[in-house]
Amino acid sequence: MTYFTFPSKKGTRKWSFIVTIALLLVLLLSACGGSTQVQQQASTNKAALATALAKAKSIGIPNTILQPILQQESQLEATNAPITIFSDEPATKYYTNIAQRYHMLTIQTNGLMTQTTQQYDYQSTLDLQAFESALAQRQGQGFFEAKVFADQLTQDQKLLTKAQYPKDYLAISTDAKRATEALHLMGPAFEKLTLLQSTIKQLQSSHLDVTALNQENLLDIQQFRSATSPEGYTQFIDQLNAQLQETSTFSTQAIPYVGAAKLKQFSDSIDQMNQYGQDTSNYQKMLSTDQTALSNAKLLSDYLKISAQIDTDVASIQLPLIQGQANFLLKQFHKRLQHGAMLTCITTHLMVKITHRIMSMISKKALALTLIPQFSQLKQLMITRQPSTSLTMTCYTSKLWKQTSLTLLLGVCHTLLMLN
Repeated sequence: MTYFTFPSKKGTRKWSFIVTIALLLVLLLSACGGSTQVQQQASTNKAALATALAKAKSIGIPNTILQPILQQESQLEATNAPITIFSDEPATKYYTNIAQRYHMLTIQTNGLMTQTTQQYDYQSTLDLQAFESALAQRQGQGFFEAKVFADQLTQDQKLLTKAQYPKDYLAISTDAKRATEALHLMGPAFEKLTLLQSTIKQLQSSHLDVTALNQENLLDIQQFRSATSPEGYTQFIDQLNAQLQETSTFSTQAIPYVGAAKLKQFSDSIDQMNQYGQDTSNYQKMLSTDQTALSNAKLLSDYLKISAQIDTDVASIQLPLIQGQANFLLKQFHKRLQHGAMLTCITTHLMVKITHRIMSMISKKALALTLIPQFSQLKQLMITRQPSTSLTMTCYTSKLWKQTSLTLLLGVCHTLLMLN
């Protein structure tokens, strides 16, 4: 005989609880996902934003401009959908909001690309105008070196007509700005070069050996003409500053010795004037002033200034000195004639020498025309009538020669005394 066993009431309750929990879990899982369509839309909008950002970067929008949008994108990616038990409405709202925010960021990105492109287009136009203005200024100043920049401007203007993206306009702006800066630096560089050349000329006029400086200056000119960038001109200016410093050191050491030699020459000329009985008080004051200035000079500019002044003072005494010599000889001629003395060859040679010196100093055309024929005739007489013995106190025996020479010498002396 067979018997059937039924579960106890306690076992039945246990299985009922398990089934209930399973049903609740199914309901919970089905409720927390939200609308599948809304989730798909959020994913689509997210991908659209990523595509827009990638395009913005590819056309040259800087990250600094995109940074606010990139930060919001990161914040959205860091969020999660809410967990719901009995309703998917909170999750649906979350994905709807996420989809909308991704869409708005995509719109902002597209708008930013359009706006940035327009701004860069306008800025590149302004930069080319500034470039053109700087170029016109240098061309007006006669800079041959501006030609390479003119070619560059033409090229940039052609690129502007073909530009489409911010990176195109940015490249044009960058090139134009660099060229404009280089043109602005061209002026100071040329001024430094001119200053160095002027300093070298002043040193040369101060009788210093400037051969090495002139050779170095030729290289400087080549470098100036080949410079085309702001860095090139900046480096060139720094190089010239160093050369000016070296030149200053060199001249500061050398010019005092040269100046002292010039002052010695000036002092000797004053002593000669005293021998001829001339008034030298003004020249003595000049000498004293020059000596004091030379001893007090410290900077290159001081030495160059006093060196130029000494040259001027030395030059100013030359004509009075020669006039003194001419007057002295003229008095000797009259004195000898009064005593019946004959014209000496040594005196004639001395007058020729004095006349030759004054020829290089003549600045008045009328006096030059007066003196040149006399000097030429006198020199010709000296050539055709060379003495056979020592020049010292040797007399020419030809009466006609003596009379002609004396007439010419007197004319030369009187003309010299007329110079001032």
